[in-house]
Amino acid sequence: MSNLVKICFAMSAFALISCGTEQPTGEAQGQKTSNNNQPQPKTTCKPGFYGQDCKACTCQNGTCDDGISGDGSCSCDEDWIGQNCDTKILCRHGTLDPQTGNCLPGSCEEKYNGENCNECKDQLKTGENCDKCLNSRMTGERCDIEILCKNGTLDTQTGHCLSDSCDSKFIGTDCDIEILCKNGTLDTQTGHCLNGSCDSLFTGDDCNECVYAPMTGPKCDQCKNNKLGPKCDIDTVNINGQTWAAKNMYGTVSNDGSNVTCYANTKEDSNFEANYGCLYIWEDAQKMCPTGWHLPTETELNKLLTYAGGARPTGSQNLRATSWESGADKYGFGALPAGKYYGNDNSSFYDAFGSYANFWSQSEDDSDNAFRLSLSTSYASVNTAAKRYGYSVRCIKD
Repeated sequence: MSNLVKICFAMSAFALISCGTEQPTGEAQGQKTSNNNQPQPKTTCKPGFYGQDCKACTCQNGTCDDGISGDGSCSCDEDWIGQNCDTKILCRHGTLDPQTGNCLPGSCEEKYNGENCNECKDQLKTGENCDKCLNSRMTGERCDIEILCKNGTLDTQTGHCLSDSCDSKFIGTDCDIEILCKNGTLDTQTGHCLNGSCDSLFTGDDCNECVYAPMTGPKCDQCKNNKLGPKCDIDTVNINGQTWAAKNMYGTVSNDGSNVTCYANTKEDSNFEANYGCLYIWEDAQKMCPTGWHLPTETELNKLLTYAGGARPTGSQNLRATSWESGADKYGFGALPAGKYYGNDNSSFYDAFGSYANFWSQSEDDSDNAFRLSLSTSYASVNTAAKRYGYSVRCIKD
């Protein structure tokens, strides 16, 4: 009796009953059984198996050509060879022996030796290409030159730095001198500033301290106490939402560090600069307000004058200091009659001291004229004047 057929008999008074055939399970994924009980060809294999019989791949360090149509061949990973990718490549700089993974005897490239041609023939050298000195502080073909270059591009022939290759903060043959001088003439031997070479607003060995203690900022043009002036002694006042300097600017150093001319009428007042500030021509006036402040525009001067009372005598009176005839100084602006300086190629002189106060704006009318605020005891107005005149400077906060 066949293993595939079981015949069972059930005895009864009336019939002989025969049981049917039991079907076998396919051995591979996709195997089917035909009506005549014969296995059909497989249609696919599980990953890692190949061929019509779905044999197991034997690759150890690579990718197998698997699947029903695959042939089981291996594509080896890097550094592996062999039919089953089971031989590690140890040869680095020579001719590979595919049977062992080592280098064939006597096949090392010029710089290398050892069984796997991975050792530097020159025992003073190291690195993948045997081009680095084993002692990291040495350089040169024979690793006999001490590396002295610190912060630049190394000259391997001398150990010093290549010319002009120092990082931005260093100088010297070996780029080992830190540049500490900030606002003066650099001493290339020490990195500090030469004695007495600091810019006018700076002091200290490295010219990085402000001459006036209340000052701060990279240009020493900002006051720590929210005041203005080279000595941070000019107070501020708020007028109609605008923050103004309460005194005229003075000094001979502009906000960009350049020198300007302070015109001071010392004939009328020997202490003119301290009491009235300086008179500046329009070009220099543009540079007298520190960072965070600016010379007012024509619009800002008109806003101030309108709020104070306009062109009527009241407008002038409310802006004039109490020490100036009938001045009310209602808002703390404290205008003083410093007058003006007049100069050209032929002559120069001071005028209107005690009678007029004039304040430059940054707004130009044309190439020769700009707007100013002019005050006297009888009127006030914003009008134009020649840029060559010297007038007072009042700064307004940005």
